[in-house]
Amino acid sequence: MTRELRLGTAAVIITAALIAIFAFSAKSKPNVARIAQSIDTTGAIARGPENAPITIIEYTDFQCPSCKQLYPTLETLLKEYDGKIRFIHRHFPLMDIHYNAYDAAMASEAAKDQGRFWDMHNLLFERQGEWANAKNPNIVFERYASELGLSLPEYRTFVEEQKGKDAIDRDVAEGETLGVTSTPTLFLNGKGMSGVPEYADLKLQILEILATSSPTPAP
Repeated sequence: MTRELRLGTAAVIITAALIAIFAFSAKSKPNVARIAQSIDTTGAIARGPENAPITIIEYTDFQCPSCKQLYPTLETLLKEYDGKIRFIHRHFPLMDIHYNAYDAAMASEAAKDQGRFWDMHNLLFERQGEWANAKNPNIVFERYASELGLSLPEYRTFVEEQKGKDAIDRDVAEGETLGVTSTPTLFLNGKGMSGVPEYADLKLQILEILATSSPTPAP
């Protein structure tokens, strides 16, 4: 093979690779401009004041290892910027690869029904290793419900009747409409990002927003 032919072949391969990467990125990344106007947070599962200058929406899967990895980072930032961030949870169980994720989402909805969503949310991430590969994760989730002091008859009825199905399916449908394909996916004031961002990167974005936002009036 001549040197010119080798160079030409290499150029074709590189060009093809770049096209493939671009096509994948275009398919997998949400349309950020559209997202900024499309997410309805009315009645959302949320922490923090509604008038906070920063809103973080997370599409998450309780069985996802990357979501568990991101969990302490978000908790740290929420404590550091208490009152300045509204954090919104969205269900996005990847049932094709995380077989217990939907049941975990249902357990969190059952806890939400008794006013303890965030406590269950935290337990599901902190003890992910206890139930992620369990044949019957609901036994573990019921133990968590007992630890949280929930009414077990009410909890069991909620889970057995799948009363949280509409809420979970609605989150998934919304995420798919917005282009969410993986977890965790975050939207920081409408700007989408997938994967596990570093603490320093998220903090920098938060500080930039706070530096340009007008003071929030006292309630």
